[in-house]
Amino acid sequence: MFIKGMAKFCEIIDQIKNPQTDPETSLKAALKATDDKVLEAAECQIAGRELPADIIPVLDERQGLREQIAETVADAAAGKEIV
Repeated sequence: MFIKGMAKFCEIIDQIKNPQTDPETSLKAALKATDDKVLEAAECQIAGRELPADIIPVLDERQGLREQIAETVADAAAGKEIV
């Protein structure tokens, strides 16, 4: 019993040290990482200030991430293996 419990404990520790995330989760995390820049740009626009110079590449990156997420979800729904 102790050996089985220890093996499960080691498996959990390994998962914590080396988390395996699916592509959809990784893409959504990358999209979320740019939220602050988009919020900053929105605040500037509302306040009538100049937009940050780097916002266009961020918006392009976000659109690409959204397209990848949609493709990943569609592939998963179709039963395709996601790498």
